[in-house]
Amino acid sequence: MANRLKTYRAIAHILNLDTSQSELEALLRQPDFDWDAIVVEGSKHLVLPAMYCSLKRKQLLHCLPEELESYLQELTSINRNRNEAIKLQTLHIIELFTEHNINYVLLKGTALLMANVYEDIGERMIGDIDILVEQSQLTEAFRLLEQQDYVPIDTTFGEKYVEHKHLPRLKTDVFIAAVELHRKVFMDYEHKALSPHNLLSQKQLVDGAWLPNKHHVLLHNILNFQISDYGFQFKAIGFRTVYDHLLITARLTTKFSNSNLNNRNIASFLSYHNELFNQSLYANSRLSYFQKKYFNFRLEHTSFDRLRRRIIYTMNYLKLIGRRIGFFLTKKDYRKSLWADRKRIIFTLRRQIIHNKPPH
Repeated sequence: MANRLKTYRAIAHILNLDTSQSELEALLRQPDFDWDAIVVEGSKHLVLPAMYCSLKRKQLLHCLPEELESYLQELTSINRNRNEAIKLQTLHIIELFTEHNINYVLLKGTALLMANVYEDIGERMIGDIDILVEQSQLTEAFRLLEQQDYVPIDTTFGEKYVEHKHLPRLKTDVFIAAVELHRKVFMDYEHKALSPHNLLSQKQLVDGAWLPNKHHVLLHNILNFQISDYGFQFKAIGFRTVYDHLLITARLTTKFSNSNLNNRNIASFLSYHNELFNQSLYANSRLSYFQKKYFNFRLEHTSFDRLRRRIIYTMNYLKLIGRRIGFFLTKKDYRKSLWADRKRIIFTLRRQIIHNKPPH
C-alpha cells in the first residue's frame, strides 16, 4: 500500500505554483514514484484536471506514462466542455435574474469560473451552480427557474423543521448542472463578513456577473471547506480548496488580514496545508512539533486514520440526533413524519455510522 503522506506531498508539489520545473521533474522521475497512488488520491480530491494543467504549464507531460497522459488529457477535455456548458447556463440564469431585478451573487466554483481565476477553464471540477439570493426574493427566484423547466429535487421531511442554508436543489434536462439558491452560506456558523447582507451589499460586477468581492471570495473558499465540508473538525486536507486559494491570491491579488489569520478555521487550514506546500500559503502558519508528528502519523497509518474518522463521524451523527430529540418530544407531526420515513432513516443511520458518510 502506498504511503499516503508521500503521495500527498507529491500532489502538493504538482499543484504548488512555486514548485520549479526542475524540482518537479526530479521528483516525477524518481524510480519509485507511484502514479497509481497519485491518480487514486487525485481523483478523490477532484484535482486530476488541475494536476494535468499544472504539469502541462510546466512542460512536464513527457514525465507521465503514455496511457496516463492520454487519460488525463481526455478527462480534462471532458471537464473543459462541461465547464463551458456551466458558464453558458450561468449566463442564462444571470440574464433571467437581471431581467427581473433579482439581487444575487454567485458563490464557490461558479464564482471562480466567472471571475476568470483559471488559466484553463478545464482545470476546476464543478458540481452545482451556487447562488446567494436576497431573502425577500428567494421564492421569486425559485419560481423563475421553475418556469425555465427546472425541477426541485425531493427533500426529506426535516426541511420543514430546520432552515437549511439553501432551498431544494433544482435540476433540468435543458442544462448540465443543478442549481442551489442560498439564503445564507453556512448552516450553524456565523462569520460577519460573510453574512448575506455583506456579501450582497459589497458584491462586484465582473463581465456582467455579480460576484463576491475579492476578500469575500478568499474567505468563503477556505471557510466553506473548513465548516461545510468538516475540514476543521477532521483536520482534513482539501487539495481542490488549497489550489483555489493559491490561484485566488495570485490572480485576484488579495490576501488575509491579521484579524482573519486569528480565525481558528483559517489558521488551522493554513497550518496543516503548509506542511505539504512548503510554507507557500502563509509563512507564519506552522504546526507545533506534536501537531506535526500526529499529522504525519495519521497519514502514514491509514487504519488508524480510518478509525479516527469513524469515531468523529459517529459522534457527529449522534449530536445531530440529539438536536432533533426536541422536535420528537414536542411536535406530533414530526413524530408522524419520522415514522412514515422510517425506512430511509434506518438506511441513513447505517450509511452515516457504518460507512463513514458525514452528516449534513
